[in-house]
This record gives sequence, structure tokens and C-alpha cells, in this order.
Amino acid sequence: MRTIVCVKRVPETPTFEIVPPKDLRFREGTNFAMNPFDEFAVEEALQTKDKHGGEVVALTVGPAENEKILKDCLAMGASAAYRLWDDAFAGGDPFATAYLLSLAAKKVGEFDLIFCGREAIDGQSGIVGPALARLLGATPVTHLAKIREIDLAGRSIVVERQLEGGREILRAKLPAVLCCIKDINHPRYPSLLGIRKAAKIEVPVWSAADLGADVARVGAAGARFALESIAPPPARTGGEILQGDAEAVTDALVDRILGLKIL
Repeated sequence: MRTIVCVKRVPETPTFEIVPPKDLRFREGTNFAMNPFDEFAVEEALQTKDKHGGEVVALTVGPAENEKILKDCLAMGASAAYRLWDDAFAGGDPFATAYLLSLAAKKVGEFDLIFCGREAIDGQSGIVGPALARLLGATPVTHLAKIREIDLAGRSIVVERQLEGGREILRAKLPAVLCCIKDINHPRYPSLLGIRKAAKIEVPVWSAADLGADVARVGAAGARFALESIAPPPARTGGEILQGDAEAVTDALVDRILGLKIL
């Protein structure tokens, strides 16, 4: 069984400043790490490998700094890792990222499952997973809360999806792209031996030529949308404190509620 997991490097905390109209400037000392949702995706991929055998292949799109999160995947137990990068990839959007990941998945070979985080905490688009499924002709499963059953012979998977009001149980065809929610599992810590082994592994880098990518579909050239502006939320104004005895305050509060048509 071959499982692929897609990971992204993001700032650990929102330590950035907004520079109008649309630039983000990271403050000095900002730390970067694997996207938190992707940590759950990696763990779910590894648990699937533990139960069903096979291999886990980690993929990321980004410059040399992204190698660290791939080493983290290897230290946790991933079988292989590949970094996708080329100068032409700079400035891409989630659709361009999904396109590159789809080419890499095909280059890896036939797969059964691809795991992604529900979304990245920086962009928060939630686009990459479903777009990747569309490009690969795989079944998209978002908000994955639990895998109940994997039937490799019957080429199906039974999962639970987290909805706003409860859980949805469904059976989906393989191959599938699964987008994991927070707390689907408890991500493991890499062992000291795993860290040492990962440190010695040279992570291959796949360029546009290696992937056979159409340069018109990657980077800024392939971006389908562009950020027009970004701004902090408006400052919150102070609330109103009602004065008087309990009866007077109650009457005033009821008048305010009725006046605002909240009830």
C-alpha cells in the first residue's frame, strides 16, 4: 500500500505585521515549522502504514528551508520524501501548488491514499486537498475525523467526517485524498534514532523539468487569484455599562434588545 502525505512550512505563531496594501512582513525571530494540521495528516498516514503495511511518501513545495519539515516526516517514520522547487514555482497560489503535487504524486507511482491537513494556518484556503483530488481523479474527503475501515481488495474506505452538528459516515472509492482535522489522532514524537537517521538522508529536489510541469501553470504565472489587499480587523469599541438598580437595568436591557431586534 502506498500512502502520500503533503506538508507545508508555516510560521509557528502569527508573528507578522501587515504592510498596506497587501504585504506581510515577518518580525525578527519568527520561527517556522510544519503546519499543525499537517502533523495530524502525517500521523494518520503512519498509522495507516502500521496497520496495512507499505510506504509513506512525504511531499512539500518550497525552497531549501522546507527540507526541515521533510526531515521531521522521515524522523517520524516516513519511507521517503521529496521537495518540489524551481525558481518558476515562486509566487504560486493553492491551485498551482495542487498542480505540482499532482505531478509529484504521479511521479511517485500508483497510490491508494493521499493525506493533507484540513487547511494551512497561514492562507486558510482549504483548497489544495480538494483541488489535488480533482487533478488526480481521486475521491476528495474533507474534514476527516476517523478512518473506520480500508478495503484494499474492494478499493474502498469507510470514514467519519466532522460536521457542524455531528458526524457523517460514508464509504468512498480508492484512491482518495483525505483532509484531516485537528485531534483526529495524537501525533508521535520522532525518536532520537529516527532524528539521527533522517539527518543523514539527502532529500531529492524535483524541478519543473523533473516533474514535466507546464511553466504556465506554476508560480505567479499559474496563479488563478491574487491578493488585492489585506488589513487587520477593525478595532473593537467599548461596551455600554448600564447603571441603576436591578429593575431599572433589566428594563433598559430589554429595551436595547428589542430595539436591536435580536429577539
